[in-house]
Amino acid sequence: MRIFLSLLLIFFSGFSTNCKKSTQAPKADPPAPVSVLKPVSVKMLDAKVNETSGLIYFDNSFWTINDSGNANILYRIDAKSGSVSAEIKIKNSVNTDWEELTQDQDYLYVADIGDNSLKREEKQIYRVRKSALLSISGNGEVDSEVIRFSYPAVDGKVNFDAEALIAYKGELHLFTKDLFETNHFTISPQPGTSTAKFVEKYKSDGMVTGAAVNITDNKLIMVGYMGFGDRLLWESKLTDDTRFFNSPAKSFTMGSVTETGQVEAVCFNAENKLYLTNESFGAVSQQLWNVTYPF
Repeated sequence: MRIFLSLLLIFFSGFSTNCKKSTQAPKADPPAPVSVLKPVSVKMLDAKVNETSGLIYFDNSFWTINDSGNANILYRIDAKSGSVSAEIKIKNSVNTDWEELTQDQDYLYVADIGDNSLKREEKQIYRVRKSALLSISGNGEVDSEVIRFSYPAVDGKVNFDAEALIAYKGELHLFTKDLFETNHFTISPQPGTSTAKFVEKYKSDGMVTGAAVNITDNKLIMVGYMGFGDRLLWESKLTDDTRFFNSPAKSFTMGSVTETGQVEAVCFNAENKLYLTNESFGAVSQQLWNVTYPF
């Protein structure tokens, strides 16, 4: 995955966040970036999670995963030191391309949804009971239930790459990683096999790599990037249970890849503070970042 991403970044490094796609673009353009956000590095992360690709805050700790080519391990991160305090193996799972973590009141969801080559006909999301995690002291194993899904055809396309997922009002909401837009799908959180439901497109002018929802403020936050240019963040007000982009989203820049690395994940902690993580990329090591919120 890392080689593919590097090649992709090099190829599209000439594009700015205002590039326009010639075909299949949504009718409405988003507003231009209205501000610059400056993430502040909080902690260097343990080398065990140098390909951190998902992030949640639960039980007074951050939790993360590594993406493709790594073990099917959920890592508990000490919020003060940034070190790995526990490694939990997710039974009944394979890390084909783990790209996101999200949670609801009872479950944690590990999203095996990456598909750079657009050849995976079926993706998986592994559902883990939070109560099972709380019963483990230190390293251990935990059972999972499997949510299998495929995509419906959208504009003639049936395979999508995705790295962003949230749980919201009884459904899982997935956002694809396309160059200039993201497709929003919903998926049932129940184990079994189903077809995702297409909801809408949003013209992001960047590739979405992570998402988080703030229930208190009813806000959706997405992060991503475009080539070697801007690291990006989008904020949308959730005015509808399913359609998240009825109102114009706000777009922000967070500096280049040489400043914040390859931003992959985002979450809120228990105090509604906003955090990001990045994969190790070039001279920028894996880190936990804080972004002042609200914007």
